[in-house]
Amino acid sequence: MQPKRGAEIESLRALWTRQCNGALSRRHHQSRIDHRSYEREEEQKIIQKQRVDAKKRNRRLLNTDLIDQENQVFESK
Repeated sequence: MQPKRGAEIESLRALWTRQCNGALSRRHHQSRIDHRSYEREEEQKIIQKQRVDAKKRNRRLLNTDLIDQENQVFESK
């Protein structure tokens, strides 16, 4: 029963957030409300940072591979 109750509360909090943020937007306020718990916000920030770091790492690896390929082409000439 507890998980269902938690899901209901989360759903109500999300609805409340959308309504409040809609009202803020209509009145041209820049502030927004986030209904997530601080713990969930922090978890999502960590996940986002890991994604950004992975993209940077992949970009570096790709650049390194391209440089290696160019060097091989020049060395073979």
